Amino acid sequence: AQALLEADAVFEGTVSSVGWPRLGDHEHRVKIQVSAVWKGGVAERTSLWTGSGGGDCGYGFEAGETYIVYAYRDPDRGRLSTNICSRTRVADLTPATATERAALGPASKPAPSPPDYPAILASCGLPLVLLVAIAMIVAVRRRKGRTASEAEPPLAE
Repeated sequence: AQALLEADAVFEGTVSSVGWPRLGDHEHRVKIQVSAVWKGGVAERTSLWTGSGGGDCGYGFEAGETYIVYAYRDPDRGRLSTNICSRTRVADLTPATATERAALGPASKPAPSPPDYPAILASCGLPLVLLVAIAMIVAVRRRKGRTASEAEPPLAE
């Protein structure tokens, strides 16, 4: 109960990816498909950050694995993070996980995620690029046609 009170967000979800830290950064970005929320208004697709492991207390998330996450909002960056000192754990079929869920109480559904525009654009890919290119060619040709006809004097009869 104390861990629930101290955390800014508590949710369950499946890790879709674990990113490598950017140059100069020591945290992994973990993308999670959220299935249940106990605290914190978390979106169905959310990200959180954790350290790389070793001495920085980073949690070793694995893609495809489901977790109950106790996350804390970074006051400087505004993003969620977690570590090995939190109560975050694999959400497996053990009695300990069942006890954890029961202690948390009824969960709510995650908030809808905003559209993932980069993914939408990536799925459109080549057809979108071709459509834009064709539209640009047509626009240029129309403009050239108008300027050429405007520059010519009318034909004498």
